[in-house]
Amino acid sequence: MAALSEETGVDYSHVDPEVVESAKRGAWQSVLKALSTTRVDRRAVARVQEQIVKELLLEREHEVAAALLKEWSVTLSEPIRGMGEGHLLQQLWDLAQMKEPPHTVASVFKGLHSTLSEAREECARTLQEHVAQDVVPANRLVHLLALGLEYEKLLAGGQALVLPSKTTEPEANYLQRVKSHKLFSGEFKVQSIAISHSCQFLTLGGQDGLIEVWDYATMALDLTNLPYQAQDLYMLHHKPVLSLAFSKDDKLLASGDAEGLIRVWKFADGKKLRELDTQTIGVASLAFISMSSLVAGCLDKSVRVYGLKSGNLLKHLKGHDSFLLSVQPLSDSLLLSAAEDGGMILWNLAEPTDCLVKRLKLPSLGRDVIFGNCEVRGKEVLMCPRFKSCYIVDIDSNKVVMDYQSNQSKEEEMLFARFSPDGQQVYALASSRNLYVFDKRSGKLLNLISVPTAKHEVAGVEVGANGTMVVYDLGEVFKLD
Repeated sequence: MAALSEETGVDYSHVDPEVVESAKRGAWQSVLKALSTTRVDRRAVARVQEQIVKELLLEREHEVAAALLKEWSVTLSEPIRGMGEGHLLQQLWDLAQMKEPPHTVASVFKGLHSTLSEAREECARTLQEHVAQDVVPANRLVHLLALGLEYEKLLAGGQALVLPSKTTEPEANYLQRVKSHKLFSGEFKVQSIAISHSCQFLTLGGQDGLIEVWDYATMALDLTNLPYQAQDLYMLHHKPVLSLAFSKDDKLLASGDAEGLIRVWKFADGKKLRELDTQTIGVASLAFISMSSLVAGCLDKSVRVYGLKSGNLLKHLKGHDSFLLSVQPLSDSLLLSAAEDGGMILWNLAEPTDCLVKRLKLPSLGRDVIFGNCEVRGKEVLMCPRFKSCYIVDIDSNKVVMDYQSNQSKEEEMLFARFSPDGQQVYALASSRNLYVFDKRSGKLLNLISVPTAKHEVAGVEVGANGTMVVYDLGEVFKLD
């Protein structure tokens, strides 16, 4: 590139000087347009985005600033050397939530700049410096010309030519965006969902008792792999379907309804294999412990274990003070159950009579708990008590080992929290319909995704084994990847 500049008299490594001048004047629309067609170091892009957001906050345009932060969340969410401790996205979110007293230049730039012109000058210098560091021009023709000149020079000196390799940043292995959205028409209302372990199917339990099976890739009713649906034949209950669960091999589907009935289906042809009557007012959660038994969390505060072949009730466990929200096997003998009031119990199903092992404690929140959900991963339980934070509790020590919170507003509450499939991230959906992606180990915010506002409150979230997520309410389903 130095040779090309020498031959042509043009400096190809620097950005158009007019773009730098536009940054000094605060003409950010021109700057962003130029950056979209120029290869620029990520630090320069983040610095420009930071400047724009802070200037909006100085003008009290908090909603516009928040919208841009959501759009730029991927760029701003990763740590960037030389731009301070922690994640720039989190720092800017915190500033955006502080509406009173009004921001000043000193407050938004933390005393680094005394005037707006001074901040713009520093931003322009950063833009110039980091575009200058880019060794690969955006224009492919210019790149080939540069290589040609370098090759001629190397031939004259008898040296070997080393071609510059193309470098790309590694793809993030966590959720990045809302990929698809389905709005239901007519009377169908979603009450429960389940993703198959293969991630080929998404099942939806309706308020009218109907169970639909979708192709998970296309998010549409599957009429190809399941011929019975093409014939307008469906798995069905007479009451709302409150819970769904696949067996480990996806060959069986269990469904529980609002009058306490459990039905076990042969998934491939939709045939009912067994019906179990829990004699309760509803089955809120189901899980296959093995291919021989099924566990149900019921609205009468009990946990019931059934033999799949015999249909007999094998265990009737009592100990909760509120209705069950979830039952999750840790192994063929250990089971964790969680109730609406936050009560969690670890059971040993191998014991003939006294199966209760221990009760897990929530941190003291200073108010009554309304539980969102919990998820077990190894010896840790991720719990979401519909508070400003969600927590990880170590099962052995019965202590909180990690706390995740957004710090966005006092009114915002975490509704549901789930582990990523590899266990490296925590996904937390808030009442604002912001989905926070936290690093599990450090607690740092990795990404922020806005799930579009809907008419109904979010009913739940499910994470597929392939890393995708489904957020659903009564009338809509959102898929994220």
